[in-house]
Amino acid sequence: MGKLTEIHQNYDATFKEVFILYRDKTLDFLNLKLAKIAEPLNTEQVEVEVTKSYRDLLFGLADNTGLHMEWQAEISQDDMLRFLIYNASSSKSYKMPFLTLIFTNKEQKIESYQNQSLNFSPVIINLGTRDGDALLAEIKDKLEKGEPVNEIELVYLPLYKSSKTVAELFKEVTELAPRVIADKSKQRKLVLLAALVANKFMDEKEYEQLWEAMEMNTEDEIIILKVAKKVARKKEKRNIAKQLLKKGIAFDVIVEATALTVQELSTIREEVSKYDVRMS
Repeated sequence: MGKLTEIHQNYDATFKEVFILYRDKTLDFLNLKLAKIAEPLNTEQVEVEVTKSYRDLLFGLADNTGLHMEWQAEISQDDMLRFLIYNASSSKSYKMPFLTLIFTNKEQKIESYQNQSLNFSPVIINLGTRDGDALLAEIKDKLEKGEPVNEIELVYLPLYKSSKTVAELFKEVTELAPRVIADKSKQRKLVLLAALVANKFMDEKEYEQLWEAMEMNTEDEIIILKVAKKVARKKEKRNIAKQLLKKGIAFDVIVEATALTVQELSTIREEVSKYDVRMS
């Protein structure tokens, strides 16, 4: 098993494990009129070309349809095509139609992928339109009055529009979680899920702040946050490599600039070539 494969599998397993606790609450919280989530599905698919692709989360629903969920700060045309391919390959693998949800925290210029033969329009949920400062004040007010708080709000709070940074909002989550949930195990899982979601929307400096706020107590938490960081960095390097390849920069120069392996960059070059063919 390759190192990157192992990282993805560990990340996927933990993300899936903690998200499953809030799967139906998330659908209700977002007012999504979908069947209940029945089971998690494998997010790794082996394509005919023997390359692997990964989605954030896949679930089978009770009505025999599938749900594909992604968290993305910036959505490019390449991202949208990638989600389309994920959707199609998942439908092929599991023999059922899939709905793609993309969570983001800002307005996106690209909301669909279209050409002469394809029209792919996923559901984009922009949590950045929600007022994080107002919600934070409301949660604190409810806690002062002894009123119940919907814990799922804490998971997504770091993605809301706010005068605070993503990392600062996450720190608020870590401080509020013990006041919202009595069970310590559930507290930790809520905070871990919030961290896994928030890390996709942070820069390097904010990520270090997240580490400080996390106050990790277990080896598993330390490992998964390290894995999340590696995944985020690897994704950033892959995106940079794609742009350099499209500009015709020499292969060996890209390897040196991104610290990707020759094999990893070769795979990315094949992906770029396939995208160019499909878009032509």
